[in-house]
Amino acid sequence: MKLGLYHPSDFINDNEFEYELAQKFFVKKGFKIIKPNEDSIKHGLNVALAFEFNKMISRKPYLVLPTYCFENTNSFLDLIDYKAIKQSKAIFCGNSYTTSILSSIFNKTGNSTFYGPNFIRQFNQVAKNEIYADLIDSITNKVSFKGNYDKDNILQNEWLFDGKGEITGYFYGGEIESIIKIWNTEYIPKISSKTIFYIDGIINDRYKILSFLNFFKQKQIFSKCKAVIFAKSLVNDEELKKMVDSLLIGSKKANVVYGVEGMFSEKMIIWKLNAKTTINFSKKTIYQQNY
Repeated sequence: MKLGLYHPSDFINDNEFEYELAQKFFVKKGFKIIKPNEDSIKHGLNVALAFEFNKMISRKPYLVLPTYCFENTNSFLDLIDYKAIKQSKAIFCGNSYTTSILSSIFNKTGNSTFYGPNFIRQFNQVAKNEIYADLIDSITNKVSFKGNYDKDNILQNEWLFDGKGEITGYFYGGEIESIIKIWNTEYIPKISSKTIFYIDGIINDRYKILSFLNFFKQKQIFSKCKAVIFAKSLVNDEELKKMVDSLLIGSKKANVVYGVEGMFSEKMIIWKLNAKTTINFSKKTIYQQNY
């Protein structure tokens, strides 16, 4: 199988050692690596990023991962060959600031797209074999339960469920600033009453958090969506819940899950965009149907 790599925001300036280690890891798993030509940067950053991305797609990889994303960027979204992506049927994965790229690919092509591991960071972790197993499970299995369960099927992850009953919707989301940056553009799907909205990347800055939450309140995310899932942030989950509850006083009660492992966690939960997703608030289970 072919693994396609691309640079989302810049060519490799450091992390060369980790870059090589991650490549060796996937070669041992049986993948042939398609990687960017680092010399292309001499033609200008954005043009070079897009050229190497489209060249990689033309070689029809099975799976595509971003190397490492240094900043929130959507600098080459309009240079991507979306028609070639659709024809390639490649599976895309990534997290953090690659959200805008993942969202645009999903919205414009319908290719299978996962919010999950980046190449360098996640596949240099101690838990890289577990991360790889989770990735393959998410890609190949028709049903994917999220989190870890004991022999009695009790969730072991410290997630905070704030809602009632069981709800089913369609998953969308990613890193918070990236989503806001592409809001109301051609790169983001329509958010509806069927959406389960996922928010990652909240830092420990109360002013910024309130600003983000107010933005999503104005966009009716809490009142319209089936549920909201917050990835583990840099603030305490209970504190974040208090801020959400305070913001929504007098408004419709939202179904919310807090503390799901995301970009700030060593071993993140992998999600398929637009997958049918079910949250059971009493049993504390979340699963996706990947078909």
